[in-house]
Amino acid sequence: MICIVIPQRALTKYNGQMTNRRGGRIFLRPEVKWFEMACRKNALKQYQGEPLLGPLSVDIVFHFSNNKMPDLFNLPKAVCDALNKIVWKDDRQIVKGSLKKINSGEDRIEITIIEL
Repeated sequence: MICIVIPQRALTKYNGQMTNRRGGRIFLRPEVKWFEMACRKNALKQYQGEPLLGPLSVDIVFHFSNNKMPDLFNLPKAVCDALNKIVWKDDRQIVKGSLKKINSGEDRIEITIIEL
């Protein structure tokens, strides 16, 4: 079992938050890029191994400092994408998991990964 804690307020990543530029290319909003970089840096500090290769179970608990919490099903995308090639080869390996959001008085993300 691998546990990673990201001491950040979770941001959502979904198509409505992406910007379209000339040529039809899609770009992430700067704050989402910054959030993914913060997730990567924290994961690199906490996980020193090679990226996992097999099927995974991933449980994520999103902690918030107040009641202004985003839609639960928009939350995991940025976190899972950020951990690609660091904790796992690709987030498509996640075959099982759970999501939870709570108002705990502080912003952080707790990720528990189990190889199946």
